[in-house]
Amino acid sequence: ARVSAHDLAAFVSAPLTVLLGELDTDPQHKHLPQDEAANRQGAHRVARGDHFFHSGQTCAATIGVPFGWTRHIVPGIGHSGTRMLQAHVKHLFPAESPGSSSHSISNNIASTHTPSHTTSTHITSAMAQSGGTVGVSRVVTLGKL
Repeated sequence: ARVSAHDLAAFVSAPLTVLLGELDTDPQHKHLPQDEAANRQGAHRVARGDHFFHSGQTCAATIGVPFGWTRHIVPGIGHSGTRMLQAHVKHLFPAESPGSSSHSISNNIASTHTPSHTTSTHITSAMAQSGGTVGVSRVVTLGKL
């Protein structure tokens, strides 16, 4: 299905953070899609995440809308859904202090849910990208590409 110009503009101008695991760079990872389309995006997940981010940036510039995305590398994390989810929650709740009720809630989410089972309040949906899923909720966790 074709995406309307309006929907494309809304997508690339929406606030979105792309989180990439710094160590998710194994081009031979057993769960890394190796089809031609995926490989055109990069040799590993960090490269593919960069490709996704820069494609959005190029699209926004081409259609003349503000680019609303940011990109963050999460240090010391490879291909780990649990550790990326923990980074995701920390990104969503950066100003929490230990002992606050929201801190307890986000710790509970990070420790007891996988990205595919987390409540829609905090991770709203998943989108297909390179044959895998990417968690979306203002933060895109690219540890599952």
